[in-house]
Amino acid sequence: MTPTLLLATALAAPVHAAEKDPPVDIRPKKIANLDVGLSGASFDVVLEAERTRGIAVKLRSLEYTIQVGKTVVARGEREYDGVKLRRGDPVTIKVPVELSGGEALQAIGRIAAGRDLKIKVKGNAGLGIWFIPFTVPFFAKGP
Repeated sequence: MTPTLLLATALAAPVHAAEKDPPVDIRPKKIANLDVGLSGASFDVVLEAERTRGIAVKLRSLEYTIQVGKTVVARGEREYDGVKLRRGDPVTIKVPVELSGGEALQAIGRIAAGRDLKIKVKGNAGLGIWFIPFTVPFFAKGP
């Protein structure tokens, strides 16, 4: 095994259970572009992603579940074209959410009223170092 391949494999290895900080931090920042109508609502959940240690990695995909209050408002997966995540340099990612009229009335009411939203985001971030892909789970609560 070449030294470069050995280094890449070690960097891409899953986080040990004893370690507290994940190698990538993904957290909700705010809700933007709120549009509420009679037929439903749409908004963007703005996430902030940052490499917490090690060398830069590329974000390739994001599989997520977004919850506002106690209501799950979105589930899905988004592909990214290798957004580079560096330590100390947070990157903003927008996740569009669309709700039908009856789909999440409680969540729409809380968002429209500007009340305490208690956003929770969990899922898996598909990352890559050079040509080696790996996945990091995440869970975060936001404003």
